[in-house]
Amino acid sequence: LNLTAMSNWLLSIENPDYFYYYTPCGNREICTQGNQNTASNIVQYKPGINQCEYYLSIDHHQQPKYSVHLGAWYFAYSDGQICQQTNQPRTTTIYYNCDEEL
Repeated sequence: LNLTAMSNWLLSIENPDYFYYYTPCGNREICTQGNQNTASNIVQYKPGINQCEYYLSIDHHQQPKYSVHLGAWYFAYSDGQICQQTNQPRTTTIYYNCDEEL
């Protein structure tokens, strides 16, 4: 899996409840909470508030894994901000379905 072409991209998903931002191959999103700034690759914002609610993962240059069942490459992160309900780090999985004809 070669993500060089998209290594400087900012991918986003925005819905009425949350905005999510993802920077492949690097921690280019800064999650500012109070006096703390955390460099992260996936963050969550609440619409209308220009402040990061949670960082969901940090890129430690993990290698992707391949799921034969899904036919997709994926990165599994388990180092996000601690969840208040479970007292465990938030987990996020990003899947890449590759079109070999492109």
